[in-house]
Order: sequence, then structure tokens, then C-alpha cells
Amino acid sequence: MRIVAYNILCGGMGRLDPIAETLLDIDGDITALIEANDPNAVAYLAKRTGAHHALAESPSGPFHVALLSRWPIVEMINLGVRRPQLSRAALAAIVDTPAGPLRVIVAHLISGLGAELEAVRLAELRDILAHDGLDGVPTALVGDLNANSPDHPVDPDAAEPAVRRRLAAEPGLICHDVVEHLQAGGWTDALVAAGPDPVPHTFSTGFPSTRLDYIFANPALADRLSGAGVERNGFAPYCSDHFPIWADLAGAGPGR
Repeated sequence: MRIVAYNILCGGMGRLDPIAETLLDIDGDITALIEANDPNAVAYLAKRTGAHHALAESPSGPFHVALLSRWPIVEMINLGVRRPQLSRAALAAIVDTPAGPLRVIVAHLISGLGAELEAVRLAELRDILAHDGLDGVPTALVGDLNANSPDHPVDPDAAEPAVRRRLAAEPGLICHDVVEHLQAGGWTDALVAAGPDPVPHTFSTGFPSTRLDYIFANPALADRLSGAGVERNGFAPYCSDHFPIWADLAGAGPGR
């Protein structure tokens, strides 16, 4: 079973066909789309990839998230409606996979550098993870967390010039609170546990210097991780500002 996370940049309009080709090349079974801002675009990508789909619209802005799945999505909760303080959309869904029910949480946390915005991200993460019934259920937390990892240092020399200058002028901008909170809670970063070493950066495609995109597995799912990676081939460098990421799970899925 392959799980994919892909920020498609402002809905993907004007780039839907290369995005669809990228998704077909990755061949994911369950795909989280971040910045899935146009419902018609989500429906189009679902049709192109032969997937079921669900969309969670943000009640506070244009940044929606969606889920595509080879298998039926039997339950979906728009967490942004339950928790309107979130700056962007989030969803929790149950997918009826051949290996049993899998909960997928799709998150897109607020962006920006520095401790103040990291504190907002951490509060958003806690809100997202606070819904009932999480413990003991195999769960993947996926998406653009806009967070940096202590396991994957930022490369300031590769950043775009404005970011490079800011990093040089303002020490302490890079924070790890969000990722460290997940690690302390028993979540496993799929790219660190099962991916290449070093893990390629996922942002931006023009100046790849950091990783903002994650697939985390809770303790009930982590022992099934069998591989992970960042897709940087084909159209991937050209159809978004993020590279898509993927993680493989043993136990279900065509050919996996």
C-alpha cells in the first residue's frame, strides 16, 4: 500500500494534467492533496487516477485539503469545521483497505519561520490530533506541516535569496517543536525510518533547501513501513512548488 502527500499549489489550476501524470507515475493507493482549493480540480484528478475522493474545505480561507483513495472512504470529518480556529483545512478519514480500516489525517499547518508561528503550528497540531478514537487505530498523519525536522537540517545556502538573507540575519528562525512533539508522542516519520539517507528536500522545487512535507505513522501503523521517498522525476519539478512524497506499507495493495 502506498500513501502519497502532495501540495499541488493553489489548487493546481493550469497544471492539472501534469499533476495527474505525476500521481499516476507515483501510483499511490491513498493520496493526500494539500492546497486542493478547487473542488472541480479534485474531481478531475480523482477521475484521472480512478480514485474515490473526499474534500474538506477550510471555513477560514481558500486552502482546502482532499483525499484520493483506491478503496472506499467510509468516513470523513472536516476538522476545520469542528475546530474553526485552524488557519487552514484538515480532515480525518477512514479508508476501507484490504488490510483493514486505516485512518488518514490530512493537515496543512500555518506557514512561516520563527518561534511565534511555530507555537501556532503546535497549537493547530494539538487541535487536529484531539479528536476522539485515535489511540490504537492504525493512523497516518500526512501533509504539509510547514515544520522543520531536527533529523533534516535546512540548507540555507540552497534557499532562495530572500530566505537566505533572513536566516543569516535572524538566528533562531528554525524551530523543531512540531516534529519533536510528534516524535515524543510515538509518531514515526516515514521518510526518516524507511526513506533514503539523506532525505531529499521537498521545498521548494526551484530552491530545494528544506522539508515541509511529512507522512507520520502512529505506533499501530509504524511497524508496517517498508519504504519511502520523494518524487523528483518527470513533471514533479515543474507542476508545484513542493515535491510529492510517498511511503509504502506492507500488508496490502496491488504489487506491494
